[in-house]
Amino acid sequence: MLKFTNKDREQLTEMRQGWVCLLIFVCLLASYSLVDHQFGRGWGVVAGAGALLVWFLVRPWRFGLLPAHSRRMMRVMGVVAFTGLTLVSLLRYFRG
Repeated sequence: MLKFTNKDREQLTEMRQGWVCLLIFVCLLASYSLVDHQFGRGWGVVAGAGALLVWFLVRPWRFGLLPAHSRRMMRVMGVVAFTGLTLVSLLRYFRG
């Protein structure tokens, strides 16, 4: 029989409450990928910047569902991912 510690219970609760944040993150990544693939590299830059702006407008880490450490991690993860995608798209666009 499995025995859960308090830390395990906290992590399970955090995962149950953080699925909305993860869903928003995955949707933004998928939309960037779709736009970049369908419309070309120039629109990939716009889609990456747009995803970053949407990430800051929606601010899923502010829903109050996650503990402070997870909110910081979610915010940083989104900024790094969407800024990185935008920079990669810029490099691909200018390299031709």
